[in-house]
Amino acid sequence: MVDLVGVVPLNGSTRPCEKTQLWPTLEIHTVELGGDVKILWHYSVLNLGGAEISTVRLLNAFAARGHQVELVLNLPGGLAEPLLSPEVRVTHLRPRGVPRPGLGALSRGGASWQQSARKPASLIRRGGDLWRYGQDKWAEFCRIRQRARAGDVDVGVVGLQGLSPRLVCEKVRPRRRIHFIRNTIDRCDPSGQLARRIAANSGNVDAYICVSDAARDALLASVPQIARRVHVVPNLLDAAAMRARAKEQDPFPTRTDRTRVLTVARLSERAKGLHRMVRVHQALRARGIDFDWYVLGDGDDRAPFEAAIKTAGLSDRMHLVGRHSNPYPFIAHADLVAVLSHYEGLSGAINEAKVLGRPVIATDVGGAREQLSGGGGLVVRSEDSAIVEGMAALLLDDQKRALLAKCPLPDHLLNDEAKIDRLTSLFAEGLDPATSRRPTSHGSRAPTVLAGEG
Repeated sequence: MVDLVGVVPLNGSTRPCEKTQLWPTLEIHTVELGGDVKILWHYSVLNLGGAEISTVRLLNAFAARGHQVELVLNLPGGLAEPLLSPEVRVTHLRPRGVPRPGLGALSRGGASWQQSARKPASLIRRGGDLWRYGQDKWAEFCRIRQRARAGDVDVGVVGLQGLSPRLVCEKVRPRRRIHFIRNTIDRCDPSGQLARRIAANSGNVDAYICVSDAARDALLASVPQIARRVHVVPNLLDAAAMRARAKEQDPFPTRTDRTRVLTVARLSERAKGLHRMVRVHQALRARGIDFDWYVLGDGDDRAPFEAAIKTAGLSDRMHLVGRHSNPYPFIAHADLVAVLSHYEGLSGAINEAKVLGRPVIATDVGGAREQLSGGGGLVVRSEDSAIVEGMAALLLDDQKRALLAKCPLPDHLLNDEAKIDRLTSLFAEGLDPATSRRPTSHGSRAPTVLAGEG
């Protein structure tokens, strides 16, 4: 069975798209964030992922509104970092970004140690790696200590669900403490370790910002005691910029009669189901459905993904395009965008496809149902058979794809100004509006109950 979300059923009906109100209007007290507010945002590294691009847009937006924004990154070198506004101050905790060396045999002793000891060059190289890593960690310790002494931060933000809140909550100790949840924690961490960590630190956090209803529901299923402090604010889109950057010429090879399917994703088997994509393509080809599948992105699992494609005999139809700084022309010229992840929070690829008027097929994870509630795509169970049936239905019917392409994102996902206003209000709760300062000590305290909750 294939589950279609929206109002364009598989029987080919041409009924117009309808708008679905998924989120009732929240009755809240709007609180303005006064000028000269100091915001410290902690993140790991700014790669070219959906969460990172959304973070860059948020930081730039707060800086454009006149606030002092400091971004504290664990590591330098992320490809999205140059997209930051010059008004955003950036600090790297580990300025050299030296990876932790794998000690291997040296850490275990015994015969392996003796074998390694016979290779002086190997010992010297490993010792040098360990020395550089130690220097980088010492720099991190010093910078955290320096930042903690500086203090005087109004709003501290933990930018990812998996980041430890210790830097923000225990070292910097801002007057208001926010934790962003950008994924469905039950799927991205089935072990429950992440949920336990969030629960253990919940006494130090004033508000949790989830990027979708699905992310909120997963969080509350695991940590129900924080329900009154959990809010949903979708990622920023900047639809106008997407459309402007999509106007470049068709970046695909010479046009053929074959349908062009596009997946934009970090090449991670665990998150994106790369080998499942190969199995799906094999099954569709066995049915005689001939098409080209382009995968835009890069990551640690590229080599095994490429090997699986070759083993399946799909090298002439499944193409790894690599990472591109401007993916929007690819999306704009694709016939179908496939988002077949194992887990998501609010898929940036779905947002981009719908902004650029492309039909979508997506697995039923994260916010896919919310994003495609207006009828802009097909949502299927996260199983090989359902994906195969759904893709076959769309690949064999140009009219169905054209109908899906016409249906836009829901309005609340397109309104970036409303999202920033909502975040501004959540950031301002509990701060003295006259001075943007909270009239409390920096010590341990109970989290603030926000207006409009419950």
